[in-house]
Amino acid sequence: MDWLMLSGELDAGEVWVRSMTDGLSWALFLWAALAGVVLILAPLAAAQTFMRRRFWCGLAGRAVEVEFEMLGPIGLRRAVAVQSCSAFSPVCRVSCSQACLDRKLRRALPVTASPAGGMP
Repeated sequence: MDWLMLSGELDAGEVWVRSMTDGLSWALFLWAALAGVVLILAPLAAAQTFMRRRFWCGLAGRAVEVEFEMLGPIGLRRAVAVQSCSAFSPVCRVSCSQACLDRKLRRALPVTASPAGGMP
């Protein structure tokens, strides 16, 4: 019955080759998984979105409603352009310095009761 038993011992060369192939297999698997995640999330991170805000504009001297173009990864999006502003006629012809792109320069409107369906 000795002919059914295989040698359980590996020489140093076989151990080295096996450990290298195992390591390369895991590295390739992790690279493929990371590439898959990036391919899935990249379109979401680079997607162009729009955000509408209402605030007090110091340049116009009144409350305005502005639609901003937003870019950046989800959670870190920032306003990069003003698409429309109620201070101009027509609203899409924005001709100011667009200082409102800086979030710190926008002044909040006082909290008042707004009509149903309207923006606060």
